[in-house]
Amino acid sequence: MAVTQKRGNDETIFWSLGLLWLLLMYVLFAGVTLSVDVDKKDVVHLEGNALQVRVVKPLGSLYATGDSSGELRRSTLTLYEDERPLGPAHVEHKNIRSKGGGAYSHWGERLNFSTSDNSDLFSNERHYWYRAHFFVQDALRSWLLLMAWVLGLLLAAATVGRLRRNEVSVGPLAGVSLLALFGAVLLPDTQGVPFVLLLAITSTAAIFVVASVLFATSSAAVCRKGSRLPANVALLVASLGLAAVLMEWGVGFVELFRLNHASFVLHGSAPESVERTSAELIPSDVRNRVLERQKYVTMPEEWERRDVKLPGIHTAYYWHNVLHIFNEDAMRRTGGFPRKDPGVFRIMVVGDSLTYGIGVEEQWTYPKLLERKLEGKYVVEVLNLGIPGRQSEDVLDVVKRFYDDLQPNLVVYGICLNDFLNSGEAQTATPFFAMPGFLKEHSKFPKFLEEKINGVARRLGFSMDFYEDILKDVENYQKRFARDLFEMNAFVRSWGGEPIVAVVLHQIPKYGDRGYRLAMVAERAAQRAGMRVVESEEYFREFDGRKFPVSKWERHPNEIAHAIFAGLLAEEIAHCCGIENYGRESSD
Repeated sequence: MAVTQKRGNDETIFWSLGLLWLLLMYVLFAGVTLSVDVDKKDVVHLEGNALQVRVVKPLGSLYATGDSSGELRRSTLTLYEDERPLGPAHVEHKNIRSKGGGAYSHWGERLNFSTSDNSDLFSNERHYWYRAHFFVQDALRSWLLLMAWVLGLLLAAATVGRLRRNEVSVGPLAGVSLLALFGAVLLPDTQGVPFVLLLAITSTAAIFVVASVLFATSSAAVCRKGSRLPANVALLVASLGLAAVLMEWGVGFVELFRLNHASFVLHGSAPESVERTSAELIPSDVRNRVLERQKYVTMPEEWERRDVKLPGIHTAYYWHNVLHIFNEDAMRRTGGFPRKDPGVFRIMVVGDSLTYGIGVEEQWTYPKLLERKLEGKYVVEVLNLGIPGRQSEDVLDVVKRFYDDLQPNLVVYGICLNDFLNSGEAQTATPFFAMPGFLKEHSKFPKFLEEKINGVARRLGFSMDFYEDILKDVENYQKRFARDLFEMNAFVRSWGGEPIVAVVLHQIPKYGDRGYRLAMVAERAAQRAGMRVVESEEYFREFDGRKFPVSKWERHPNEIAHAIFAGLLAEEIAHCCGIENYGRESSD
């Protein structure tokens, strides 16, 4: 009776675990469909026929994914007026403003829409609501993924327990368990890595089945004659080794596939809008190289940092096969600055490593591209005074030190979000997990695994990310940052200079996230300081969800991002600051 009851409890636990696991997988990957009423108190009238409301986040962690510049029809949201579905959807915002008629667009976290007859929403007594697919995001998603894999391990253990009763060895479970653990790390990656995971799990599962059959038929008789320990240890080691070999092979295969197939579409590659923006300043071979760098699964050895000694150069090294040189002031130049030519409009660009151009060749940095953009119409030169690792306090010092000698017609400040930090305060960069060096020296997978574990650790809050380092004391940082900007602009104005042109540089724009909010704080501080601000609202909207890093191992802006920054600045400078007096036609 007791044995029967225990077996019944085991069955209940087994099937409960299975149902819970299936429910978790459904919520994580299929999402849930919800209907949400539009509260008219939250609706804002924009221009013409356009209205806007923020799409709600049920439970604080459920998101309805909106359209973006890379995926123009990604949203699943359907808008209703009473019981009638409105449309068309995915409409350009300017057409919603001008035509209306029920057209709408779910873009990022906001819903831009119009009423069916362009009547006043606030007085037409109609009911507006929408239905959309909501998905779990952020830290909650990471926790649920972890829970799903833990449940998967428990299910595997329960399955093996059932097999053990039939004299089947548990050794192969080690390989499956190891791969399940890898899965918790790899699955959040959206760039093709789940394929590696699927391949490895399928292969190991097949071997598990074969081993189970073999042990069910022959191992029991052998093991009755002596200890099970040697056989199980051997099988354990073999399954672990097999799992490692399969993962190493899988990572290499995916990387080879991505690099050798031009048709392989990488998530995050440049859409048409990016191509248009960068085509004028960045040649096609450089743009192709930008996309090629995103396909690597592990960093090539030739990309690693190599210090070099060059004559007349204070410090130099190669990183990502790009030469980085530094003079005594840690700027990217050799020798001193040229004398000021009164017939040339001189722009002095100040900032940190984003302005310096870590990870890209000097000719593709935004100061150089800005010069290239403007020199077709104006007699202009742009001097790059970017210094890696500097904050707003240090940038203020650079302006004071070099302004009199250089006599610029205009100062441009490229603001990085970590400029909020105090002078000399580096961001926390200690990884949560590090693989032994000898494992990473000749193998791709250990390096890959290290990166993914550290990525999950940041998502789960076990180590600080870029924003948390700034937000931990943002109120005090904000006050000092605002004082620095005010003093910087006041100094330039005291010399009779034009107001400083400030632009926030951010290579991973996500509309409405912490980076966007910090950018808005920085812009307001610059405006209060009297600077001319290149507003980034449209940049965050147009490139929402795009990523422009040099590579997975170098998060600074790539060449396409620098081209976008240069375009934004050129558009602003062409309408201000007296540059019209340096036109090439008038000069001729």
